[in-house]
Amino acid sequence: MMQNTMRHIFSILLLVFSSAVQCEEVLPQREAVPRLAVFPLVSEKDPDYGVFMADRLVDELMRHRDIPAYQGRWFELVEPDTIPRLRMKGMVETKQALKDYDLFLLKTAARADRALIGFVSDAGTRTLHVRIVDLDTGEPVWMGKARDDVKWQWIYAQRDIGEIALGNLMSQLGFQEANRHGRMMRSDEWPLQVVFTPLHTSQKALVGGYERLIREGMISDGLFDGLGMSQPIGARLSTADRTLLSHKVDAVLCGSLMATGKDNAINAVGVALRLIDTSSGRILWAGSANGRRVWRKDRFDDLSQTIATDLVAGLAKVKSGTQTDAWANQPEPQDGPGWVNRGMVALERGLLSDAEEAFLKAESFEGSEVLSYEGLGRVYARRPALRQRAISYFYRAIEADTTRADLYYQMASVYFDIGTSQCVDMAFRAIAIDSTYSAPYQLLGDWFARDDFYALSQDNTTAAAYYTHYLSLEPDDVGAVTKLGAVLLRMEDQQAIARQILPFMKRHPEALDLLPVAAQWAYRAGDYERASEYWDRFLDRIDAQTLALHVDPTPILSDAQRATYNALSKGEKQDFIDRFWMQKDLDPTTEVNERLQEHYQRVWMARQYFAGSAYPWDRRGEVYLRYGEPDYRSRSGRAPGVMSVAVQRVKDELYAQLYTRPPEGALVGTVFPVRSSRAMFADSFNLMGRNDADSHTMGDGYLPVTSGEDNSLVPWESWVYVTVGGGMEITFTDEMGSGHFNFAPIPLRQPIGMRSIARIQENAPETFYMQAVGEMPEQYRPWWQTRALEFYFDVADARGGYFMTRVDVAYGLPIDVEKIGRGDLTLSMALYDSVTNRAFRTRRTVVRKDTLSDSDAMLTDLLTLSVPPGTYHLTVKAENVSANRVSLLRQVLAVEPYGDSELQMSDPVLAAQIDETDVDDSFRRKNLRVLPLPTRAFLIGQEMGLYFEVYNLVADEFGQTRYRVTIQIAALEQVEGLRMLLTGQEVNPEVSMSFEQVDTQPSVQVYQFVDLTKAKQGRNRVKIIVEDLNAQRRVSKEIVFRYGQ
Repeated sequence: MMQNTMRHIFSILLLVFSSAVQCEEVLPQREAVPRLAVFPLVSEKDPDYGVFMADRLVDELMRHRDIPAYQGRWFELVEPDTIPRLRMKGMVETKQALKDYDLFLLKTAARADRALIGFVSDAGTRTLHVRIVDLDTGEPVWMGKARDDVKWQWIYAQRDIGEIALGNLMSQLGFQEANRHGRMMRSDEWPLQVVFTPLHTSQKALVGGYERLIREGMISDGLFDGLGMSQPIGARLSTADRTLLSHKVDAVLCGSLMATGKDNAINAVGVALRLIDTSSGRILWAGSANGRRVWRKDRFDDLSQTIATDLVAGLAKVKSGTQTDAWANQPEPQDGPGWVNRGMVALERGLLSDAEEAFLKAESFEGSEVLSYEGLGRVYARRPALRQRAISYFYRAIEADTTRADLYYQMASVYFDIGTSQCVDMAFRAIAIDSTYSAPYQLLGDWFARDDFYALSQDNTTAAAYYTHYLSLEPDDVGAVTKLGAVLLRMEDQQAIARQILPFMKRHPEALDLLPVAAQWAYRAGDYERASEYWDRFLDRIDAQTLALHVDPTPILSDAQRATYNALSKGEKQDFIDRFWMQKDLDPTTEVNERLQEHYQRVWMARQYFAGSAYPWDRRGEVYLRYGEPDYRSRSGRAPGVMSVAVQRVKDELYAQLYTRPPEGALVGTVFPVRSSRAMFADSFNLMGRNDADSHTMGDGYLPVTSGEDNSLVPWESWVYVTVGGGMEITFTDEMGSGHFNFAPIPLRQPIGMRSIARIQENAPETFYMQAVGEMPEQYRPWWQTRALEFYFDVADARGGYFMTRVDVAYGLPIDVEKIGRGDLTLSMALYDSVTNRAFRTRRTVVRKDTLSDSDAMLTDLLTLSVPPGTYHLTVKAENVSANRVSLLRQVLAVEPYGDSELQMSDPVLAAQIDETDVDDSFRRKNLRVLPLPTRAFLIGQEMGLYFEVYNLVADEFGQTRYRVTIQIAALEQVEGLRMLLTGQEVNPEVSMSFEQVDTQPSVQVYQFVDLTKAKQGRNRVKIIVEDLNAQRRVSKEIVFRYGQ
């Protein structure tokens, strides 16, 4: 009965989906065939599982739907739109025919004749409920279900995620294992330009590594002319996204990742991919690969490389079938060289299984042993689990021919991938045979640069030397120059970058990856305009997804800022970004934003060093973007013994918080405990940390890392910031060995000597970090804070033209070389209006001999800006580029409006000299030269010069203006004293003078020299009162100065 039912179902599928054409020698024109859309299965408990199993079904259907004997297809798979989860849940749970809106929605989303939908029930064991719906009637044409149990992966050897359940479903559909055939694709169907979207998964700690390896493998094998990256698309590629991408690429490569395990461990991983034609939505190819970690010591990078290799090889085989010299059309070789050539062609195309078969056959022919051994070594080198076999074959090849340097190099490359120092020995042997052979030099450079920014200084120097030697043999290798540039950046060798990298960029303007290197070189040299030019060129040429990473401020926003940003419209977000970066600019006196350049640099660093197995970066990148370079860092196997006193204080305080016993050595590694192979822990403990039993166990547990011992079981990194959160250590660990670092977890077992679990939770890295973010969302420490240049400045405003206000900033710089260095000086000022997001700037270079006053031991100069009235953020800067010294000073400045009706006066200026002049310079005020005194400090016996302007005096009937000026000087301690505070009565000034003036102009200049003999030494206040005697109006202003020795 069951057999008859299965035959009936199979007949229905043949009737529904088949559209066979007659067999011909040449592949005929494709005819229209029924289209099938596979939707993600609804899985409430594990959405990843529902998406992955649907993608695996796509792979299985692609493998079965071709009939090679007839060169035709039963049906065509297409990519559907995504339907909201709740709506899809209602569709899949009903057993009735779909009607009305549900049918309309499903048909619209599917854009097909049939739709495969379903859900996963989970009552301890998962059950897949699947059906195929006729989209014309809404009736199910087939229904099936299959059980799946994670334990089956281990009970039945070599079973992958969902394999048994999928096999049952395909069997219910009437397909047999013998029906599995790869899809036939013509050469004109093969896409040239492809974009790879991030895999759909919740396993963010794993997915980045798989994506990188898959993309690198496909690029290495040349499967497409172009393979870029795009933004995530979700579980399915929508019509809108596909239409948008169709203008740029021929196809989209997308898919999902599924991982299973228990106790926070990952034991099995599966990846399923789909290649979708952007113009039609047709699925051109689907494939999947799985892997398992049997033993705890099994490396996750081997697992990921194996899966990526299988996926790339599967797609390469399909592409090979589209080519005119496909394997099926080639006669079988009859000799060793023929089989070797066949193996090399297969290897070049990424067809590892075909290459292996060809080289094994070549091995049996006399005279072909060396090349067959080499070929097998290359095949197994690309299969991480078989690298030891690769080494064995390379050894056999070398034994047969000791004169080939390339054999030693290929073996060195395998040792490099394994991570053993025999790589260096084999590379040296290759060089000894042929010193002009370039490849070993680059490999040696890669070996010594492999620790990235953890590399020791001598390793960086060695790496740079090998890269340089390689480039002497291969001068146009852009990739090698990029590697050299990164090493030179870590070495902070500015001269080498200028000597080696910049000239190469002029010869190779296409070298995109060198632009960030050049930008950081210019930034460190203080040439911010040039750095900005390099960054602009880089950002103009990168893809939209990478550009978004560089310009997005959200990784460094506070929670409140992020909430505000997310609530904005697209246009408002751009305004928010512009304002945010303007406000973060510590030096608004320049057109470029140094803080934004620092952000670009941090994003680039995060992508370079913290994105190996995560997109766009792991937790290290997150912290690096906020706080930049740590004050101290160490990692597994690389713990510098020298640290600053401030770093040591942070580590000592954290250790005292966590432990009751003294450390066994210096705290050079992580203070927070990480998984260790030699840890004493209590057999049981409660949440308060008190042991419930006196028995203890030695074994896997948690310990800090000291100079005395490092028995850690997981890769770790420790970063210390002394100025963030009052000083904090952040420990990262790679718990799964995947290359993805997260905050170190709270120990599952309590080591002996550790304080309560509550104390551990309080000082956990993630807890500490989140508290720090709440207090200090980001940190920026510019280089000029460490090389100060001493100067003084004073600010005064006055009436400008056209309803503007003139703002004068007077600079005073000591001529002492120790304080300001030698060479000319650059003075700058900027006024930033946070309301309008506008900045006004000016700058000029000061030559000392032109501005040195005979009476002052300082350089004095004046910068002026005309701005609308309002409240500004004022930044003043003095810089000596030749001495590499700079200082910035900031203050909030209220710029007064000056009208044409009310009596007003400008800010008074304290002057060292006031003379009549006809010389036009920055100190000239009409016919007066007013030399300001930015220090506001007068010596005993020195007169105080005062200059100000009065506006809007009222003329009498004779056209004359009459006004009185009163100048009062009182010690500041009297002005701020108790009597003044309690009674509000003015104190008697030590110096007081008054005079009247008659003029014919409504606005006048006033200056006066005041004898300070009677003034008290120390801080004084001078109050200036102006009375309009015609209009009976008055105005006053005050200014503070210092008098004495």
